[in-house]
Amino acid sequence: MLTLLCLLILARILSLAWSPDDKSMVTGSANSSMYKWNVELGRVIQRMTVDRVAGEDTLVWAVKVLPNGDMVSGDSLGHVKFWDATTLTMTQSFNSHGADVLCLAVGRVSVTCRSCSIGLLKARFNAVVSTSTGRHICVFIRSRPQVQPVPPR
Repeated sequence: MLTLLCLLILARILSLAWSPDDKSMVTGSANSSMYKWNVELGRVIQRMTVDRVAGEDTLVWAVKVLPNGDMVSGDSLGHVKFWDATTLTMTQSFNSHGADVLCLAVGRVSVTCRSCSIGLLKARFNAVVSTSTGRHICVFIRSRPQVQPVPPR
């Protein structure tokens, strides 16, 4: 069934993440877009777009679905973006990396996300509850690159 779904999108699919209930999935593509799919119906529910620079498409290298259903994406501009599950709109964007964000990892219970870029820069995002809106917002905490020791020969 996944093959059938992929044929409906003309852009290359670069990343995929399932929702916690397995009823929907999110894909990141090579056309500056993310797509939310209804798996039971076999169709796209919504297209979400990320920034483009100088008319060039942005590659959405990584997508994840958080335990509360919200989504997070990492792209070729070095941005990590958080998306609302209900409205499918971007809620926060962080220019956290100077290079492509290739990997995202999320916590199973808490709304915690880590990202890693091609330049080995890691970042951590922790969710806190906003006192003004009552919604979760993410706080960005930058990490330094991890340097691996070179073993002696």
